[in-house]
Amino acid sequence: MPPAFPGAPAPLAYPLPPWRSPASGVSTAETLVLVALVLQVIGAVALGAAVGAVMAVAFAFPFAATVAVVALLLALLAVVVLLYFGYTSSYLRIKKGDLEGAKTPTLVLGVVGLFLMLVPGILYLIAFFKLDSALELERWNAALAASVRTTPQATMNAPYWVGMATVTCATCHSASPLGYAFCPRCGGRLG
Repeated sequence: MPPAFPGAPAPLAYPLPPWRSPASGVSTAETLVLVALVLQVIGAVALGAAVGAVMAVAFAFPFAATVAVVALLLALLAVVVLLYFGYTSSYLRIKKGDLEGAKTPTLVLGVVGLFLMLVPGILYLIAFFKLDSALELERWNAALAASVRTTPQATMNAPYWVGMATVTCATCHSASPLGYAFCPRCGGRLG
């Protein structure tokens, strides 16, 4: 490994901004799933009310009312099953930190939800993408942390252009990559 340039500034280590941390994506996904669950509960209550209203009209049109009641009960059953599936497979897994396990059920709920209740389906799909980006950011952070731990100390504080052709700044006498118009350290004109 080539040695670090003498007098070269150490790179600054900035923490990730809060909107780029995996936790923000996870909390957003958790909130979206929770809102989708609440909307599903509201939809189930509305379907239950519709079943009651159709049953009240059943005396005038018995056959049509029976078909409508069966259809509404099946829709209500589907919403309740999706509600249970969403709570146990998506929301609870996100709460426990099992993001990988929550990803697929959230996607399934989003696709199925588009056909049953549009808005919860869209919210589930957005939550899926938030989970996916949070997982990708966690993987990236883990890889970055692993590379920092395994990088030799001699090159860790060296600029990225170590080993490349350089030009020396006339103002501060630090090395800069060949082809730069200005010095990254002092801003002086190079060449």
